[in-house]
Amino acid sequence: MADIAEGNACKVAADIERYLRAHPDAADTLDGAARWWLQREPSREVMEQAMAMLVSQEIVERHVLPEGTTVFRCGPGLRPSVN
Repeated sequence: MADIAEGNACKVAADIERYLRAHPDAADTLDGAARWWLQREPSREVMEQAMAMLVSQEIVERHVLPEGTTVFRCGPGLRPSVN
């Protein structure tokens, strides 16, 4: 069962990366990203795993706002380099 969840998380991570490549200024909460960035809403567990993978690869950045809300946005691993 864990393998299935991990496989789903990898697919969701790939979908998030594609979305952020097309919309590099996007930023949203975990629930908002699941609802608005993806064609189907994955389970919260799968979404958390996918975001954790992307954060570890620096494709996504995690920011905690002053009131405690966590927001995800395009990370340095996905931004085009400036020459």
